[in-house]
Amino acid sequence: MINKTRTSLAHGVGLNIVSDERFKSEFFSISFLTPLNSRENTVSYILPSLLLRGTEKYPRALKLSCALQECYDTELSGESYRMGNAKIVRFGAAFISEEYTHIPLRQKVLDILRQVILYPLKDRSGLLCEDFVELEKSAVLDIIKTKINNKKSFAFSRCRDILLEGDDCGVSKHGSEETALELSPLLVTDFYKRMIRDFAVEFFYEGSADPTLITELVKDCFSE
Repeated sequence: MINKTRTSLAHGVGLNIVSDERFKSEFFSISFLTPLNSRENTVSYILPSLLLRGTEKYPRALKLSCALQECYDTELSGESYRMGNAKIVRFGAAFISEEYTHIPLRQKVLDILRQVILYPLKDRSGLLCEDFVELEKSAVLDIIKTKINNKKSFAFSRCRDILLEGDDCGVSKHGSEETALELSPLLVTDFYKRMIRDFAVEFFYEGSADPTLITELVKDCFSE
C-alpha cells in the first residue's frame, strides 16, 4: 500500500515521502523554490549542471562519476524549471533499493548530494570555479543562438514574448543573450548563496524505506 506523508522540518523546509514496499528503486530529490525573476533565468538554468561538475570532495566530474559507480551506478540529475509563478532548482538521485545492496546506500547517495549542493568547488576567494562558469556560459550561449537560428523555435519564442509581454513567464528558461553574457563567478556565486540561504526547500523521497528512517536520515545529512 502506498503511503504518502509530508513533514515540516523547519520554517520553509518540507519533506515529502511516498513509500511502498513494492518499489525496487528509490528516488531522492531536493528542490529550491523562489518567485520567478526573468533576469535570473540564465543563472538558475546553468547552476545545476555547474554544481554537478565538481565539489570539494570530488573536484572533477570523473571522481564524482566514480563515486556514483561505487553506489551501484546511481544517477544524479539537476535541472531548473518553472511551475506557475515559481522558479524551481532541483537536484535528484535515482538508485537501486537498499534492500538489494546490503550496504548503507541511502546514506552514501545523500552524502554525495550533500557534497554537490553544500560544498561546490570554489577558488581561493570563495567564488564558484571560474572554469566551470565559463564552460556553462559558453554552453548556454550556444543554446540561445541555436534557438534564434531555428525558424520554428524563434517563431514560438516571439509568440510567447508577444502574448506574455511584461510577464516573467514570457521569458525563455535559458534567459537572453544579454543575461548570458553577464554571467560571472561573482554573479553565479551570489545567486547560489541566496538559493541556499533564502529559498524555500522541499525534500522528496520515493521508495520502500520506512518514512521515519528517511526523516531521520535527511535531518542527519542536511542539518546544516
